[in-house]
Amino acid sequence: MFPAWQAETGSGHLLPAADRREGDHATPIGAFGIGATMYGNQPNPGGLRYAYHQLLCGDWWDEDPYSAQYNHFVHVPCGVTPAFASWSEALWTETVAYQYFAVIQFNMNPIIGGQNAPGAGIFLHSWMGGATEGCVALREWQLLDVLRWLKPSAHPVIEIGTDNEVNPVPPPSAG
Repeated sequence: MFPAWQAETGSGHLLPAADRREGDHATPIGAFGIGATMYGNQPNPGGLRYAYHQLLCGDWWDEDPYSAQYNHFVHVPCGVTPAFASWSEALWTETVAYQYFAVIQFNMNPIIGGQNAPGAGIFLHSWMGGATEGCVALREWQLLDVLRWLKPSAHPVIEIGTDNEVNPVPPPSAG
């Protein structure tokens, strides 16, 4: 396993997943799976057990809660601005944060969009030197150690929050 590491989280601080909303820049508290594909602006670093997609022009994460592709990776032809662009991330342009990243499966099953959408595009990505917009960021060498360690067959999860927030201690039973 790994020692405790400092991580960057959202500028909106940590919020229980049920209280988080699209655009609040909070990192959701809870335990979440890891998406089936890892991504990055750099070539495959090797040693990954997940599928890897090197980002290219036209790769987006749709964060428009009114879009049919909300909270999904979407590729459009390079140079085309999709209708969801104003809410979303042009992944290939984020060369610091998205050297490498894994998708944290927050708001994925089922995906909830619309006015009260809890948010989209929560990633485990490279350290940026400041708060994120809701993601979790590690220094690149730490991130790569984690990404190489993850095994899809083990159904890994990332737990975000304090021990009490992620695994609350039930109240003592009466009697």
